[in-house]
Amino acid sequence: MAKSFFKRLLLRVKRLFTRNTQSTNPVIETPKIFEPVGRCIYCGANGERVKLTDEHVIPFALGGNLILPQASCKKCAKVINETIERKCLRRMFGPLRLRLNYPTRRPKERPKTLPVLLEIDGKVEKQEVQVADRPHVTIMFAFELPGIIKGLSPEESAKIEFPATWVNTADFDFVRKSARKINKLAKRISVGGEFHPGTFSKMLAKIGHAFAVAELGIDGFTPWLPDAIIGKTELQPGYLIGGLPDQLPASEYAYEIQLGSKEMPNNRKLVIVRIRLFADLGAPEYVVVAGDRP
Repeated sequence: MAKSFFKRLLLRVKRLFTRNTQSTNPVIETPKIFEPVGRCIYCGANGERVKLTDEHVIPFALGGNLILPQASCKKCAKVINETIERKCLRRMFGPLRLRLNYPTRRPKERPKTLPVLLEIDGKVEKQEVQVADRPHVTIMFAFELPGIIKGLSPEESAKIEFPATWVNTADFDFVRKSARKINKLAKRISVGGEFHPGTFSKMLAKIGHAFAVAELGIDGFTPWLPDAIIGKTELQPGYLIGGLPDQLPASEYAYEIQLGSKEMPNNRKLVIVRIRLFADLGAPEYVVVAGDRP
């Protein structure tokens, strides 16, 4: 993909902490607050008729500090929270967020322990251990470029390709010490990692759409993703959501988000958002086609 697609804007947020520590406090730069929208960016509900809440472009639970005021009605916010973000932020990235002490709106609900599997005397036992003692495993798949950018149809793009897997895990010495600390008789300790490409793609769609609205305005482009984000239609897998399969070095920033465009034969431009979460840990980069514009 040509670099010229993405010359327009690049926002980076630096996270000031020592990588791979257990209980550091992530400190981020001053939040960027965009112009208020006044309509729900997902269903179009008017702020004069319903109460609108602020929308974090990158979820707050991932340290997001790009804020779009008056941008989401309570109904859409609830759908997104229950069907997308809760599954992504708690199940997929929960242990990593705990280890890095990412922010939470419900600190009293933050678990103090997490499960592990221990092999003792030939039997596997499940046991709860302190977060600081639990080896961590976080998995993310790299995606191929969105099919629309490669000139493919939605049907041809229906199969999401995973050219690579990114795994962030504790080193061997930490795993060995944890096992001994938890139970001296344990011969093996294991933990699970989850990654759900469909749900994760929806979260990328939400981030990409919100960022495009923040930068271009709600009437500045023709959005293609809102109905799929709130579940009115199916998200087209591999067609509008994809990624850059090449492995990238770790960044000095916690996340990076970039807006750009691509010329199309019909005299329109695709609105493209590049997103990299956990950039400072070397995670993959993803590409969202949020819509088009003249």
